[in-house]
Amino acid sequence: MKGISLSSCAGDSPLFRNKISFFEDLTEALESRVERIIAICREREEIARREKALNRELAALLEETAIHDLDPEDTEMLEMMESFVSVVQQVEEHRERVLDQRRIGVIQPMESFVKSDICAVKDLMHAFRKANSNTEAAAGKLCQCKRHELTLLSEASLHLHEARRIQHRTALQYVIEMNALHEKKRPELLERVVELLTCEASFHKLCQLQLQEVEGLVGRLFTQTQVQCIQLVWMTAGWTDKQHRYTARQTD
Repeated sequence: MKGISLSSCAGDSPLFRNKISFFEDLTEALESRVERIIAICREREEIARREKALNRELAALLEETAIHDLDPEDTEMLEMMESFVSVVQQVEEHRERVLDQRRIGVIQPMESFVKSDICAVKDLMHAFRKANSNTEAAAGKLCQCKRHELTLLSEASLHLHEARRIQHRTALQYVIEMNALHEKKRPELLERVVELLTCEASFHKLCQLQLQEVEGLVGRLFTQTQVQCIQLVWMTAGWTDKQHRYTARQTD
């Protein structure tokens, strides 16, 4: 997108004002989007930290279950439970690294971009509007002077000249920074998006690898569970038969 011509600052034409207004709207929209992205990343970070805490608690409880509630002689089942706990712990350790990477590579640079670039342009916007207001006020005072008031006319002319000089200097600086911002935003935002996608891909790739390991564990656990369920059914049937025999003897 073509920026604002520097030469148009001197004329202060309606076309120049329209261009300024157009780019100010772009800047406001840019700031709103970037701040929303930062807010979402921060919110996802909080959610991830809560999930990490819950998963670590789950892993600890599963580890305690394996120690206290499973058959200590069933070494295969214990090994599978320990492997699953290890998978959960590895995922959460990697999640912590990814959170740090996303904070350093995405959130902090975007916050810096807002503060050092967007806010700088907005500060110049306020200065530009103030300079315009001062110029209009100086021009109004000059128009109010009567022709025979030579001293007042001279002072008002000097004030208007100085106000226009400041207005032109401020407009030039404003346009330079505005153009620079909208040129810089492309590589800046693209770099942040690449960094964000890299973080997400890294985490989900590890999760996929760990999931493959978990799928193997689940298959083995399912087989063991089926065997134990069958054994429990036979044991329950035996207990029921014994209870019936005992009840029959008591009746006789």
